[in-house]
Amino acid sequence: SSSSSSSSSPLLAPVSASIRLNPPNSSGSHASNRSVASLALAALALILVVPGAVRRRRMMRRHRGLAQRAVENDGAGQHNLPPGLASVSAALEALPSDRLRYQQLMALAGKLPAMDPRLKVPAHRVPGCLSTVHVHASLAPDGTVHFTGDSDALISKGLVALLVIGLSGCTPAEIEAVKPDFIKDTGITASLTPGRNSGFLNMLKTMKRQTKNLVTQSIACGSACKCGDS
Repeated sequence: SSSSSSSSSPLLAPVSASIRLNPPNSSGSHASNRSVASLALAALALILVVPGAVRRRRMMRRHRGLAQRAVENDGAGQHNLPPGLASVSAALEALPSDRLRYQQLMALAGKLPAMDPRLKVPAHRVPGCLSTVHVHASLAPDGTVHFTGDSDALISKGLVALLVIGLSGCTPAEIEAVKPDFIKDTGITASLTPGRNSGFLNMLKTMKRQTKNLVTQSIACGSACKCGDS
């Protein structure tokens, strides 16, 4: 009827027209109409879904832009962050809410490479953490430091991952120069308990201490490649 056609959505009108392309009495009408209907429904799906996808892509580009600007502003700035740590920290800072930062921290925990169980010894345990946290540093032949770590608590593991991913591949001087206050700028501290915040600082202190020990060992033995355990 005329009333029903006038009330239909303009988005659906092209779909209805496409479905009526083949009249019922034409040869092979049923198969053809099914094919056209399938194409029409696919087109409708694109009409309804694409705008949401476009919005998501725009939001992702905006967040990447914010992260890049933060890296440029602070990569070698007030917190002396090396590029890797600056990038991870800026990505967290660019997120629009504490809830998303908390979720991203848990996602980082899932990206942390598995730690060799043989390295989970008292000498590598981080003191002053609410959960059990281990970190281990090794010195590569090129003089850069590489870390592994783990925790039995997901949030602490995310914090370990932030440091392990951000500091691995840095020189001892770059690691020593990092100022712990950078964690406040990421916005994570608002979602953490005082105990978790204190634990994070202890993780960074432990990693710096292990790095210093590696340098001392390297000087003592005269060969960085032979000093792989802090």
